Amino acid sequence: MFGILLVVVGSFLDEIGISIGKRSVRRKKENIYSFGFLNLFLATVFLGFFALYFVWQYGIFGHLPMLSTFSIRIVLEMFQMYFAIRAITEAERTTNGFLSTGTIPLLLLVDILLGYSISGFQVIGMLCISLGVLFLFINHGIHKKGIGWVIAGTLNGVITISLYKYNISHGNSWQIEQFFVHVALVAFCLFMLYRLGMRKPFRLFLKPYAIIQSATIGIASVLISFAYLLAPASVIVAAKRSSTVIFSVVSGSAVFHEKKVGVKIIATFAFIVGIILLTF
Repeated sequence: MFGILLVVVGSFLDEIGISIGKRSVRRKKENIYSFGFLNLFLATVFLGFFALYFVWQYGIFGHLPMLSTFSIRIVLEMFQMYFAIRAITEAERTTNGFLSTGTIPLLLLVDILLGYSISGFQVIGMLCISLGVLFLFINHGIHKKGIGWVIAGTLNGVITISLYKYNISHGNSWQIEQFFVHVALVAFCLFMLYRLGMRKPFRLFLKPYAIIQSATIGIASVLISFAYLLAPASVIVAAKRSSTVIFSVVSGSAVFHEKKVGVKIIATFAFIVGIILLTF
């Protein structure tokens, strides 16, 4: 129960940071790479403490044996970051929240292809999510602007999550792997900012909104990472996706004045039921 509470609080903080970043990009205070840098920097610092503690306890050698798939994952994570930022800044928050849940049934299909069996509850869960998406499209609850980036991120996310699950199942520590992935993404953002002429990106932290944006997302990353130690991964993923959908509907309506709120609330119930059933 405490693990689920951490996920809900983390999702709430994450939505605050993302909403601040989305508004800042719209107002030309940030570009997509400064947005990514602010989202990742403090999360990377926090993950660094986890990684240092792990190294102090167990040592680093022998904990990154899957270097080939890890390298592939880093490259794909760079594409994933770009897709995600474009989706956040261009698509409606609810469009992003609803369609990104597609990673769950798609990951389930990957498990089926790998030989895992699925239950009747999981089949019904996938059906609920599919009906929720269909209901949104029929009632014009999905805005098409930016939808390509959301779909690209959803599909690529299935690959990156599958690689992550494979790596940590074959010897990699999640602390070390996640830290190095974040370091690579921060370095990529800094490189792109330098090419675009921003020579002092850390000066962004002199602005209060940037500190709040980076801190809320960083704290959210720590809370959700810690939650995986307190409950099964399937439960944590379901809680994360469900709370993300709810908070995206709230922020989309209250902050970004998105329309069709009633339709989206009905679809939210279908998504939440579907996601819960997928954990059985």
